[in-house]
Amino acid sequence: MIIGKRGEMLKHVGIDARRDLERIFGCKVFLELDVRVKSRWREDVREIRRLGYAADE
Repeated sequence: MIIGKRGEMLKHVGIDARRDLERIFGCKVFLELDVRVKSRWREDVREIRRLGYAADE
């Protein structure tokens, strides 16, 4: 997942997931998110395709 500028996309995903879980379980939920960065992923054509983007070769 691409987290977006200043982590905006990651924040939205976390908020939406927490709300869904709270609705399902009927109680407050603390959701901890971990971020892993793959070094040099922007130069890896296979990785870009795996993320669902077209890569010019």
